[in-house]
Amino acid sequence: MFRKEQQNILYNNKSFFSNPWRIISYFFQIPIFAAFLVILPMEKNVIQANVIWKGLILLNLFLIPSVYGIYIYKNKIISDENISRREERVPQFVFITILYGVNFFITSFWNAPSYLYFLSENFFYLSAILTCITFFWKISIHVAGIVNFIILLSYFTKISILLFIPLVIMVAISRIKIKNHSLSEVLAGALVAFLVTYVLLLYK
Repeated sequence: MFRKEQQNILYNNKSFFSNPWRIISYFFQIPIFAAFLVILPMEKNVIQANVIWKGLILLNLFLIPSVYGIYIYKNKIISDENISRREERVPQFVFITILYGVNFFITSFWNAPSYLYFLSENFFYLSAILTCITFFWKISIHVAGIVNFIILLSYFTKISILLFIPLVIMVAISRIKIKNHSLSEVLAGALVAFLVTYVLLLYK
């Protein structure tokens, strides 16, 4: 296992722009999905939402995780941008889950607009479950993120989810192609995200 992870690190440290799969993998990440869902006015209450609320949630779900990711990579706290070693993922995911938890608490306590509250709830629970799994197994966070994203996007925009399936396939293939995940890890990420998001929407 360690040898395989070493090979993945060497592969991931190659020139970024030489591999289109790495570019896809880099830009299709949970903080970017979160930013898109917060900014996109998918319900009336989002259009009327206080700018401060949107700014706060963007700070917690997008800006801080993005800056933190750059920081740990530049300071070599992680071996490569994909965090190929499962052991290196755990503390980073715990930090992000705590951040999402704080954001969820704030939106709950101060009565954020319902749509923004639901996003905070969704991202916290999904992150917490994925982090717990990562303590024992390297599940695909990228695929979980894109599946969660297209379900929410389809639900709130009423656009057929089938139109977004190619995005899931593309991200899943990219994670396998750059040797960061196996097929089982990719499929597990998709399944967990589907179940968590479906249950939360069911009781919304």
